[in-house]
This record gives sequence, C-alpha cells and structure tokens, in this order.
Amino acid sequence: MENNIRCGVFLNSLVKATGKTLVGGLLVFALCGWINSVRAENAGILGSISAKGEKGNGPVQEGEVVILRFNPRGKWVIKADKDGNYAQHGLTPYKQYYVIVSGVNCTTEIRGPLTLNGTTLNLNFELKPGNGKRLTETEIEAFLNNGGIGNQETPKPEVTKVNVEKGNSKGNFDEMKKLLETGVSLVNKKKYEEAIVTFKQALVADSGYFEVYQNLGTALTSLGGDQLVAGTKARDNAKKEAARQAYQEAATVLEKAVSLAATDSRSLGPKAAPGLKLHRAEVLTTLGEYFSETESAQKAVLLFQEAVTGFPNGKERNRCLLGLGKAYRFADKLDYGAETLRELVKNEPNLMEAAFELAKILTIQDPEMKDVVKQQEALALYAKVADKANDPQVKAEAGAVAAFLKENLKSAIEAAKK
Repeated sequence: MENNIRCGVFLNSLVKATGKTLVGGLLVFALCGWINSVRAENAGILGSISAKGEKGNGPVQEGEVVILRFNPRGKWVIKADKDGNYAQHGLTPYKQYYVIVSGVNCTTEIRGPLTLNGTTLNLNFELKPGNGKRLTETEIEAFLNNGGIGNQETPKPEVTKVNVEKGNSKGNFDEMKKLLETGVSLVNKKKYEEAIVTFKQALVADSGYFEVYQNLGTALTSLGGDQLVAGTKARDNAKKEAARQAYQEAATVLEKAVSLAATDSRSLGPKAAPGLKLHRAEVLTTLGEYFSETESAQKAVLLFQEAVTGFPNGKERNRCLLGLGKAYRFADKLDYGAETLRELVKNEPNLMEAAFELAKILTIQDPEMKDVVKQQEALALYAKVADKANDPQVKAEAGAVAAFLKENLKSAIEAAKK
C-alpha cells in the first residue's frame, strides 16, 4: 500500500513538472506498470553450456539454445557466446517453457516444463560427446509427447524421470510412486487440476517423500500462473482469487517439502532443500507482488535470506539476491532492498533486471524528487538499462524515465546555483 501511495506522489510530480498533460499521461501509463510490477513480460532464462573433452570441461562456443512455449506458441533461438554463456529475457511469466540445448559433436539435452515466476531462471548444461544432431520443433514435440523419438543420444526430459529411492516410507510406497508418475505425466500435458488431485492421492498413499510435495507445489504454481494471466487479461476477479488461493496452497505445500528434504535420510533430500526454499520464496514473492499481501512478502524476505546461505556464490546466489531485493520492495523495506540490489549490481554490472529493480526502489524512495544524489543514481541506472536491456519494453520504459529525470535534474541543479 505504501508503495502505491509513493507511486501516486511521484506520478503527480511528473505531470506537474512537465506541465504537459499528454506527456504526463503517457508517463503515468508506462510508469504505473513497472512501479507496481504488473508487466506482461519480465522473466528470463540464462546460463552456461559446457562439454567434456580430453582436457576436462570447457565452454561450448556458439552452442544453440532453443526455448519453446507450446501454449500459446512461441520460439526463441539463441547462440551461446565464446565463453558458453547464453541469455534470453522478455519471456512471459507463469507459462511453461522447454529449453533444448545442442552443440557440435555433442548430445542434445532437453529440460522442462519450466514455469517462470517473474524472475530470471538460471540453467547450466553439461553436454556429453555425441553426433551434434539438432532436433526440429516437430521432433521435439513428438519427443515430449511420446517419451522419445529413437535418438539414443538424446536424454529424456528431466521432468519425466521419477526416480524416488525408497527410504522414508510411511505407507504404500509402490502406490505412491505409481500415482506420482501419473501426476508428472498430467503436468506434462498441462492438466494441472487433474495432476493436483493425483498428487494428493499419492500423499494419502505415502506422505514420507518430499518429491510428492515438490511436484504438487509445481502443479499448483502452474495452475495459479495460468489463472493469474487469464484473470488479468479478462479483468476477472474470480480467476485472480483462484490464482491467489493456488499460490497460497503452493507455499504451504513447498514448506512441507523443504521440511522433509532437510531431514531426509537419503542424500538427495538435503541437496534439494536450498532449491526448494528458493522456489517457495518465489511463490511468496508472487503473492506479495500481485496480491498486495505484505505478510507474504515478509515471509519471502526470510526465505530468500535463508536460501542465499545455500548458494554462497554463482548465478543461483544472484537469483536469490534479486528475489530478496524484490521481496523487500513489496514488504515496504526499501532501504534493505536498495542495499541488497546495490551489492548485486556491483557484483553483476550486466544484470539489467537488478539495475532496473534498484532504479525503481530509488524512485519510490524519493517521490518528490528532492534528493539530487539519489536521482542521479537512479538516472544512471535507467540510462544503462535503456542502453543495454534486451527486452524492448524495458528499454522503452527505462528510456522514458531517464529522459524525464535528466530534465528534472538539470532544473534542480540550475535552481541550486541561484
């Protein structure tokens, strides 16, 4: 709520300062979108591609990354750079994506379905030696629907593998595993409601495995994402409420998954716990972001803080810090958000999403634009994002704000000299 009030003050100051109703109106239209983070496309996927060679692992130069979305259809093709890194921003959140990676003299690897929760997902690939065959979109779709297309060098998508080791059984393990496999198959077919029912039946059969709670949380998140998108587009409050309930249930379910994983007698559980905490933190951030649930955002802050400890360095840590900065904003803890994001921007100067998020916080902190130093910092960030961001919408929004702040700062500095 406090963020919305500050947003209103800032936008009013824009209109007053420009003295141009049309320009002010256009800026109000653009800025309300990013200050409240209700944007159509603000998710992404990035990572690195490496392969095993005679001298150990090394980057796959110009490896090909294909990102597919089947509903609605979308396709993005990216080439990795000389260091094996790739990035794709501007993806619509709360939709399911598949990532297909290939390289010369390497196998092809497929991962998915992946649901993006308004953040940048980090995916690293380590390819094995192979024939370098690149699959067509038809072959990929057939592979996903039928469990393979006969290419022995191409592994099945990770999501179809239900490898649950017996060890924590509290009931009928075999029945639980059968239902778990059925539920995963339903998720692959985007039949989320049926999958949710099936996963709950699996829990009745045997509630001792975090994998069931994990998959149930994923199904609830996917269902909630679809409902949120549909409700937002159609301005349907009933669908939005259904989405909120799905996300709340997902947060509760993932809390149980984290608890079970942390105390799992198998080695897999403790290894999975940090990632589960991160997933739950993102779900809670979504609740705070889209449903103005400050309490959820505060819970997300605690989870991101805990999740960061599981990733002492690397891109997963950056993902945690970005999520933590956003959660701070929606919990109205702007000073902490700015501090967190400054650390991230310092360590990752080319991470435009972090720079944009920090600029938003600085703008909200100074709605009447009286702090020249803070406005200069915000202006530098907006200008950088406008110059380097891949998403055209982000570039346009950042550029519009940068142009306004530049004019406003010029007037403020001239007034101070008098």
